Amino acid sequence: MQFSKRLDLFGDEVFAALNQRRLKLEAEGRTIYNLSVGTPDFAPYDHVVEALRTAAAEPTEWKYSLGDLPELKQAVCDYYARRFGVEGITPDMVASCNGTQEGVGHLGLALLDPGDTVLVPDPCYPVFEAGVKIAGGELAYYPLNAEHDFLPYVAGIDPAVADRAKYMIVSLPANPVGSVGTPELYEEIIAFAREHDLLIVHDNAYSDIVYDGPHGGSFLSYPGALEVGVEFFSLSKSFNVTGARIGFIVGRSDVVAAFAKLRGQIDFGMFFPSQRAAIAALVSAMNRAAAMGVFRKGEGAPEHE
Repeated sequence: MQFSKRLDLFGDEVFAALNQRRLKLEAEGRTIYNLSVGTPDFAPYDHVVEALRTAAAEPTEWKYSLGDLPELKQAVCDYYARRFGVEGITPDMVASCNGTQEGVGHLGLALLDPGDTVLVPDPCYPVFEAGVKIAGGELAYYPLNAEHDFLPYVAGIDPAVADRAKYMIVSLPANPVGSVGTPELYEEIIAFAREHDLLIVHDNAYSDIVYDGPHGGSFLSYPGALEVGVEFFSLSKSFNVTGARIGFIVGRSDVVAAFAKLRGQIDFGMFFPSQRAAIAALVSAMNRAAAMGVFRKGEGAPEHE
């Protein structure tokens, strides 16, 4: 059997390989501190579990969803307005994915032709590279180093490379270096995207895991971002539901539509009970936060029970 040469582009999946290594060492009696895949060790919230359980008890909820519930899309729109202060997100600017890992991994198939260039950070989360390779794209790296506080330094990117690039992946708060974006940086990135006619793809999986002063927010909250970018938003870390694989692409409607079209060729939509759980998470977080006065628009994460 001759397998696809595409597989030659990849080694073993890094987190699966590390987990096998962990299991081996634990079997040998070693004490392991696991800093590989990031998954909360807190229980999911009761109301989220109850929403999933109630939906799963209904036979009709086990059918193909064939898309996102209108209530789910509206919940994301409302959450973005309250949590991140992003006005103007409409349902056509939202599509679900089975976690942002899958979302980023499939985006290249919707946007890239073989040989197209993508700017990715170095170091970066592995799927940023894998998604480009799967689509036959070319990787161009921009460094995250101490000289620039481990943040993207767009002035240092070769203009000729930027002109070739179809999109640029930005991850802030950054995995794996932990740097947090500033308003000035986001403004520079938006101007850079306009100058070089490229799309910004922002990974926003960690906005609620920020400590010691910096503020975790949304790229889309900055003027002009909705014209040049999309953002991958995840419930995994903020709501302790990593295994449920609940994520969204949010932003420019043409990009979201292209992504949803691609996804429609390879699956039948997110499981209805998972959608119900996501709605419960997003809506209840907003309701509790508003009742408790935890935050106003864009002033930080909701406080959970």
